[in-house]
Order: sequence, then C-alpha cells, then structure tokens
Amino acid sequence: MYNVKNRAFDKMKMEAAMLGANVILIGNSSSRGNTYGNENVPSVSTQTVLFGQAYNSFPLNIEKLKEELKK
Repeated sequence: MYNVKNRAFDKMKMEAAMLGANVILIGNSSSRGNTYGNENVPSVSTQTVLFGQAYNSFPLNIEKLKEELKK
C-alpha cells in the first residue's frame, strides 16, 4: 500500500512542477488497501486518492516579464 501512496505523491509533485508550483497544499487524502473477494464479493485493489492545490511562493514580476517579452 505504501508503494501506491508514494507513487501518488510523486505524480502530484511532478504535475505541480510542470505547472510552475513549488508548494502543494493537500486538502484531502484517502488510501484503501487490497480486499480479497470471493464468489459473492468482488475484490478491490489498492487505491490512493489525493486532492490538493498547487502554489508558487515566488510570484512573477509582471513588469519584468513584459520587458523580457518585448526583447
């Protein structure tokens, strides 16, 4: 179960980095382990769900950005 949870955190960090963020505020997380089934109850695989918001703690200077884009 920990491998699945760590993989979910790694994916969240990679997506935040692609968005230009360096901080993630995780609002909700849930994990569920394996459940073996039988002929009456289906089995359920390991699952981790993370909800969060990506932030950047270094805001852009719009005036500098405009000057750089004009060059």
